[in-house]
Amino acid sequence: MIMDEQDEPQGVSILVFDISERKALEAAVKAERDRLTAILANVGDAVFVMNREGNIEFVNAAWERLNGFESSEVVGQTPKVIKSGHHTPEFYDSMWDTILSGETWTGELVNKRKDGSTYEAVVTVQSVVGVEGQTINLVGVEHDISALKEVDRLKSQFVSDVSHELRTPLTNIRLYLDLLETTEDQAKIERYLETLTRESERLANLIDDLLSLSRLEAGATPFNPEQVDVGELLLALVEDRRSLAASRGLELFMESDTTLPEVFVDKRLMSQIFTNLLTNAMHYTPEGGRITIRSTVPKRKNKSWVTAVIEDSGIGILPEEQPLIFDRFYRGHAGESSGEAGTGLGLAICKEIAELHGGRITVESSGREGKGSKITVWLPTYEEVAEPSV
Repeated sequence: MIMDEQDEPQGVSILVFDISERKALEAAVKAERDRLTAILANVGDAVFVMNREGNIEFVNAAWERLNGFESSEVVGQTPKVIKSGHHTPEFYDSMWDTILSGETWTGELVNKRKDGSTYEAVVTVQSVVGVEGQTINLVGVEHDISALKEVDRLKSQFVSDVSHELRTPLTNIRLYLDLLETTEDQAKIERYLETLTRESERLANLIDDLLSLSRLEAGATPFNPEQVDVGELLLALVEDRRSLAASRGLELFMESDTTLPEVFVDKRLMSQIFTNLLTNAMHYTPEGGRITIRSTVPKRKNKSWVTAVIEDSGIGILPEEQPLIFDRFYRGHAGESSGEAGTGLGLAICKEIAELHGGRITVESSGREGKGSKITVWLPTYEEVAEPSV
């Protein structure tokens, strides 16, 4: 307001400031911030941002999923919230000395989730430096490598198991070859040759099973599905094994549902499953026992299945062993105590073949001798496989 000497208003003075540039700058900053937030929210790796004191200021959605914490639960806290205690204090001291010195730290950490479970991750933490060279923030990225570590562990275990399983027959073959060279006794020579034949077959079976399992896991097994009547497939197998079972004092029974629908399977691979399961039942059922092969059409979870059941009255499978019997090389108490030859890969192969067909295998047994066990192969019906997904 402009006043005269008598303090009477004479006019108004107005100042106009052009803030267009500031508004444009604010809009650009906001757009960049929104873009950065969107990137961090959708990036696959877990990202966390800390201030210079090491307090968490931001975590993205991937970090929340990995660690089980909500953002509101960890903002203001330090990364100790996911500290597992797996590493020594000296390890953490060295890590933070590197980070606070302005250098980038990269290494593997075992961290702990909110629920107490742990995971392994490759972690990188680096400083964000301002225009004057001062540290503004610390940014960390976690990449979960638990699955890779487990695969590496399983691979090492598999190589170790294979080496052990191959070494046993090879050692026996070498031993009996040496014995052959030191004797002229015909009875001993015949016995040694029988052992060599048996160990050679064991070695060949092991190699065949290893190759089968490797091809199945690599998806390299020839797979030629067709419409098959499981009842007919089982009946042919039973008739083929009936005389062998009789020679061992075993009774074979076949029960088939007459309304059995067809399944869409590779006949060769399915025969491999059924042959393996029936052979196991015959091995672990003592003389005078009974083996029943049954095909049914149960209904589970609104899905139609055809099942092939091999049930015996043998020595059974201990309850604590049942979750393990489909693991590679696992033979359990029955396999080790019976003296029956085997690689411990047969059931692992059966499981892979069943899953290749969209099915599964289940086991039931009380583990009591004489009560036996029941192995069930579940296969989707042809209609379920052929029906298009919605």
